[in-house]
Amino acid sequence: TLHFTRASEELNLSQPAVSHQIKSLEDEVGEKLFNRSRNGITLTPAGEVMLEHAEKILEITDALKEEIEESRNSAQSMLSLSMISRGLGTNLSKIYPAFKASHPDIKLQYRVEPDAASLLSGIRTGRIDVGVMAYKPENEEFEYVPYGWATMQFVVGQGHPLADSITAEPDALRNERWGMFEPGDPLRKLSDEMLESVGLRPKSIFATNDGSVIRDLIAAGEFVGFLPSGSIVNEINSGTLVNVKVP
Repeated sequence: TLHFTRASEELNLSQPAVSHQIKSLEDEVGEKLFNRSRNGITLTPAGEVMLEHAEKILEITDALKEEIEESRNSAQSMLSLSMISRGLGTNLSKIYPAFKASHPDIKLQYRVEPDAASLLSGIRTGRIDVGVMAYKPENEEFEYVPYGWATMQFVVGQGHPLADSITAEPDALRNERWGMFEPGDPLRKLSDEMLESVGLRPKSIFATNDGSVIRDLIAAGEFVGFLPSGSIVNEINSGTLVNVKVP
């Protein structure tokens, strides 16, 4: 019985099995690979070349196994975080450093979803691990953790007639043109509920899922509307947008 050893692997093969494998290999390459004599077996020049390439193949195989294992470990240490694309910015700049400080060995992958339905679908199918939303999901299949607060502010551009007002009565807004998120968006739902609570039904609505467009058009004086406070801090501080309180 011959013993072939490589690294920590040991193969036990019978003499007939080894002879058969050698003959098959020599037939395949068309060259004699071993010299047999009373003193033992030595490699022919072709056998030396074969050995050199065989060692390279084994090295490549070992490297491939290591890369596959590293890839598997990397995939297991990846967390996919997703938010809805609004164009208004997120708290990711605060979340990311805090997450990396607490979990340095886990890679954070950031995804952007077009709407809440797509985000929840991604969590449901496993494409997304964690989603950040502006409201609590009504479906009980999702677990949620509150992580912050934001208020909805009624804002106008600095050149709007209401910009100099501290407050505005609901009746003063009946003929305004409104910039809003599209129906089905959680923030649109909040806006509709607030307007309904004071008996207002906007006559003119410009709707889009891009919050930056709403923000910029309100700042330009084209519309009025509700925007989340956390996303318009710079505009409020610079005076580009003016917050007017509506009882």
